[in-house]
Amino acid sequence: NDAIPNSIIWDGTLNGELPSEGFYNLEFLVSYEKGNISLATTEDPVLVDLSRPHVTGNAPFLWFSPDGDGRKDFLVINQVSTEELEWFGKILTATDNRIIKEFSWIGNASKLVWDAKDEEETPVTDGFYKYIVDTQDLAGHKVTWELDGIRVDRQQTPIYLTVSENSFSPNSDGIADYLIINPE
Repeated sequence: NDAIPNSIIWDGTLNGELPSEGFYNLEFLVSYEKGNISLATTEDPVLVDLSRPHVTGNAPFLWFSPDGDGRKDFLVINQVSTEELEWFGKILTATDNRIIKEFSWIGNASKLVWDAKDEEETPVTDGFYKYIVDTQDLAGHKVTWELDGIRVDRQQTPIYLTVSENSFSPNSDGIADYLIINPE
């Protein structure tokens, strides 16, 4: 009995070897004893995906002060990824994982610049945050990358100076040649 099988399991190999990644049209040819031949093909091509998505990143600094002074007003995260349909990023609170702002990219996850504002463009409160980027490719491979320790801090930190003496004489005569300055 040479009946047509109910299902066929393909292990992804062609002539014993893995094919190149890409889309393939599958065909099933049946040759009947009486001489008839039937050919069935898939309506849509099938994707052979052998590799997992990959992403990594770095930030020149994790503490920033978005106070408009032109110094560390934005968090910059440089990302390098494989090309995928879409990447999804989000800034979350570090304590309760509440989503603050979401981002997305088509193709590659590229540089992210965050101005410490939420989805409504409202400045977030000072505190700790984290960043997560992830994707899932068409074959179901998932990847996630996380950056912890992001801190928003707009507080001005005052510094004071005290000096050891109110006057000094830096003339190398051994008397009050130096002034000691203490930052506090």
